[in-house]
Amino acid sequence: LTSKATIPAGAATMQQGVDALSRWGEEWKIKFEPSKTQAMTIAHHRQPWVLPRVTFGATPISEENHLKLLGVTFDSQLSYSKHIRSVRSRAQQRLGFLKKASPVLEPPCRLRAYNGFVRPVLEYCPLVWLGAPPSHLAKLDRIQRSAIRIIGEGSWLPSLALRRTIAALTYVMYKLFCLDDDSPLKMILP
Repeated sequence: LTSKATIPAGAATMQQGVDALSRWGEEWKIKFEPSKTQAMTIAHHRQPWVLPRVTFGATPISEENHLKLLGVTFDSQLSYSKHIRSVRSRAQQRLGFLKKASPVLEPPCRLRAYNGFVRPVLEYCPLVWLGAPPSHLAKLDRIQRSAIRIIGEGSWLPSLALRRTIAALTYVMYKLFCLDDDSPLKMILP
C-alpha cells in the first residue's frame, strides 16, 4: 500500500491479488494452504491499523504483528527486535558451549569453532535486518566481544558492524556490475 491509498482501497487491492493467486493455483493444479497465509501491516504507528478482512478462498487471512520468513522475524515497525532477541539467545547458547569446551581447546581451535558454530547465527541474512536500530545491533556486537575473551591470546576479529557493512557494499557492487545496462538501478547512478 502507498501513503495515498486508503485502507479500504488497499484491502480491496490485496483481495484482488489474493484472488488472482487463488485462480492461478486452480488453473495450474496447485493447492495452497490458506490457513498458513498471514498478513502484516507495516507502519511506524504505535497502534497498528486494522485492515478490513481479506480472505484466501473462504478462509480469512489472519493479521499478525510478527512474521517469520526464511528464518528472519519481521515486526510491524521493522525494528527487528524479536529477531535480534532470538539471534542473541541462540548465539549465547552456542557461545556457552564454546566456553565450556575452551579449557580443552587451543585458541586457534576456539577461533575455528566460533567462526563455524557461533558467528553464522549472528550473520544470517544481515542485509535484510541491516536497518535495525543501532541499539539492537550493538547487542550482537557484545556477543562477539565475549567470544574474543573466550578465544583468548590476542585474538582479533573484525567487528560484526564492519562485516555487515562489507556484505552490504559487496551486494551493491555486485548488483551494479552484474546488472543489464537498462536496469533501473544502473539508470539512476552516474
